[in-house]
Amino acid sequence: IASVEGAVVECGVGWGRSLCMLMMIMEVLGQDRAFYGFDSFEGFPSPSSEDEPEKYGLKKGRHKTSEQAVREHLLRSQLPTDKVNSRLKFRKGFFEQTVRNYQDGPIALLHLDVDLYQSYQECLNQLYTHVQKGGIIALDEYHETGKYSGARKAIDEFFAGKEPIVRARF
Repeated sequence: IASVEGAVVECGVGWGRSLCMLMMIMEVLGQDRAFYGFDSFEGFPSPSSEDEPEKYGLKKGRHKTSEQAVREHLLRSQLPTDKVNSRLKFRKGFFEQTVRNYQDGPIALLHLDVDLYQSYQECLNQLYTHVQKGGIIALDEYHETGKYSGARKAIDEFFAGKEPIVRARF
């Protein structure tokens, strides 16, 4: 995305591990981008029937973290304090409340690690049009079978009938 204008947006910050990697990569490459981290910091919302919550033990509140714990992780990882404080903006709340209000400009990299059917639907429906041509949408759970099958279903439904995109599995 070196030549793509826009921010790095992550939905589903969790403990901040992937956000940390993304910030480090941009730092090493000398790219001074804005970063946005969307997370409820309250864990999962209520899973839908598409997620098969009873089968996989998915429940509201799972994977709860805090914004402060993420900031501390980023700073312990040797990211420059000024970058963490000035370039990173957290958007706290469930996706149906927060991604709908995204007005922060173009997106060069959209990383979705949101686990659940409804969360993927909401993030893709609201943020897809902000991703710039040549930008990247990284979908964390797409190739996981079982536990997050609702995620793959939401992704497939969203991209059905859209222009073909390049897919890569890492």
